[in-house]
Amino acid sequence: MDGKELQERYRVSDRVLQEYAEWKRGQGKRDGFSESDVPFLSLMLTLYDIGFNKEETARYLSLAAEHDQAGCLELLEQLRARHLRCLHRVQGRLERLDSLRSQMQKR
Repeated sequence: MDGKELQERYRVSDRVLQEYAEWKRGQGKRDGFSESDVPFLSLMLTLYDIGFNKEETARYLSLAAEHDQAGCLELLEQLRARHLRCLHRVQGRLERLDSLRSQMQKR
C-alpha cells in the first residue's frame, strides 16, 4: 500500500502522512506504508483531534509503540489539565458576558 492509497482509503492528509513517515523513520522503521500502519495513523488523527501538537503526538506514539501505558496516561492527564484551565477561563468570560447582558436587559 502506498501513501496515496492510504490517503484515499482513510482520508489522511498529506501533512499527517508526512509526519507519520517522519515518526516511523525516527523509530528506525522502514519507509513505506502497510495495513499495519492504519491503527497508528488512526491514533495520530485522534491525538490531533483532542489537541495534541506534533511533538506530543510523536511522544505519545512512541510510548504507545513501547506499550508504556503509564507514559501515555501521563500525557493524556497533562492535556486534560490544559483543557480544564482553558475551559475555566472561558467559563469566567461567559459569566462576565452574562453579567453584562443582564445589566443591559435591566435598562
